[in-house]
Amino acid sequence: MRILVIILLAFICNRASAETLTVTTTDGESIKDAEISRVTPDGLTIVTPEGIRKLKWSSLPPEFKAKYAAAASEQGNAELDRLRARVAALEQENGHLRSQIENLRGQTATPQAPTAVSSEPRGPATPSPANSPEPEQHKAYSKEWDRTALASKLDGGTQSAIKALLGPPTRVSAYSDEGDVWLWDGLTIIDRKSGARFSEVTVVFDKEDGRNARGGLVNFR
Repeated sequence: MRILVIILLAFICNRASAETLTVTTTDGESIKDAEISRVTPDGLTIVTPEGIRKLKWSSLPPEFKAKYAAAASEQGNAELDRLRARVAALEQENGHLRSQIENLRGQTATPQAPTAVSSEPRGPATPSPANSPEPEQHKAYSKEWDRTALASKLDGGTQSAIKALLGPPTRVSAYSDEGDVWLWDGLTIIDRKSGARFSEVTVVFDKEDGRNARGGLVNFR
């Protein structure tokens, strides 16, 4: 019971100390004894018997703009600070991801076991037909790729579709617990706008298993 009384008194005191507003807007509307709920960079939020509404600065007389300009500026600066902190956090997270990718690039590929050589005599090698199709990985490495077009194909593409496009990756490694990283080296990739050239592309896939995992991060180097 005592706690309820304290809460009720606090509510009454807060209502009694709320600033009221009586104003005629630039549209000719007369507003009396409205409580100012909030001052924002784009106007005043008020409480009237009809409900809560927003008055923009353009609808208020100049003296009201001057009176609440400092509070509005303070609110705008606080919002700007929050946005800057969010951007800084995202940039830090992006830098951490790039650092992890660079570390993965420095890892050596798993060595393959040597193939056993048979002691039996071999027959003459069978020449490949002149019209045999060129392997997909050879086509990918002999082609000149546009960076923007290639990025759109890789971003969100499945492992099976990307492998069909570029052939088997040069190196495959694990990206923490987020999925696999596939790397192709020796490609010819050109940025048409800047003229920059790249020879390596890395695709980080999501955590899904099998051929349905999709590329979520594409990086050129």
